[in-house]
Amino acid sequence: MSIVHKAIKRVLLGAAAGLLGGALVGLVEAMFVLSTVAQATEYAALFYAAVIYAVIGAALGLVIGVALAVIGLAWRSLSDPLSYTLAFLAVVCAGGYEVTTLVTERFLYEGQGVPSPINTFIVAAFVMLGALILWIGPIFLTRTPFKIVLKPRGTIALYGAITALAAVFSFAPARGSPFGTMHPDRASDAPDDAPNLLVIVVDSLRADAP
Repeated sequence: MSIVHKAIKRVLLGAAAGLLGGALVGLVEAMFVLSTVAQATEYAALFYAAVIYAVIGAALGLVIGVALAVIGLAWRSLSDPLSYTLAFLAVVCAGGYEVTTLVTERFLYEGQGVPSPINTFIVAAFVMLGALILWIGPIFLTRTPFKIVLKPRGTIALYGAITALAAVFSFAPARGSPFGTMHPDRASDAPDDAPNLLVIVVDSLRADAP
């Protein structure tokens, strides 16, 4: 394989790894946010996260792939599994850190900023995660059936499966409320002289909520 073909392959590997890494970050964030709400209509966020974050991740992975192509000119032994792992690691750790700090700031500190000790802990956690990915990634992409993602059709197939699964959970018909459904056209069982009252209950208001 010529140097040009290897460089192009590393760019494509970076974009493919970024696509899957971005989708993973988006789905994790969406699932966390959904765990804080109880409305079934919000589950469409799973599908949109899998698409939007994947596009962002693919763009970032493309840039990383270009960098890997340049590095590969000097480091001829740079393998495809390692290239894929490095791009995936960069997207997951960069996107994951950004999402984690935003979520932490919003839900724990009410938009007042993340304290330095907590931020240091988050950075350390992602450094350890990155080291784990760097260690396991090449082995995972060499000795398991997931090595198929090193080929374009493998990445497309896996991403398609992830997106389809997210779409199923996002757009499947929602079940009715466990508290029952109001039917305005049905006659009420209340007596005629019952007071006409409307009770409004508000829960979980926060200072940073509009």
